[in-house]
Amino acid sequence: MKKEKVIIIGAGPGGLASAMILAKRGFEVEVFEKLPEPGGRTSEIRLGDYRFDVGPTFFMFKEILDNVFKATGEKPEDYLKFLRLAPAYRLVYPDNRYMDIYDDHDKMKKELKRVFEGDEKGLDKFLQKEKIVLSI
Repeated sequence: MKKEKVIIIGAGPGGLASAMILAKRGFEVEVFEKLPEPGGRTSEIRLGDYRFDVGPTFFMFKEILDNVFKATGEKPEDYLKFLRLAPAYRLVYPDNRYMDIYDDHDKMKKELKRVFEGDEKGLDKFLQKEKIVLSI
């Protein structure tokens, strides 16, 4: 029996995750990417000796990555090395203020208070809203 063929345009996180899951489910999968390397929003820009992540936030949702690999019968740790960063990253504003982003709720709330006093109370409301969105 001939496998059905699926063509995926784009080798970013979504395209690669789709390719992995569809291949595991028995489809013949071919992925096309316009850039020389896969990665999409998780790729990097190189300027001389400097490297800048285009979108590192994808890896902050490790649970989603774990679920994609689980759907294929694999573990991400067999292919990738993970290192928890604290802070995860730093936002720098045009006026040179900065805010460090943490996955620790208490640290994040303190950081919000430091940079935007009074607005730290919105963190819980935001997280509750995102929890609902991610559970769909």
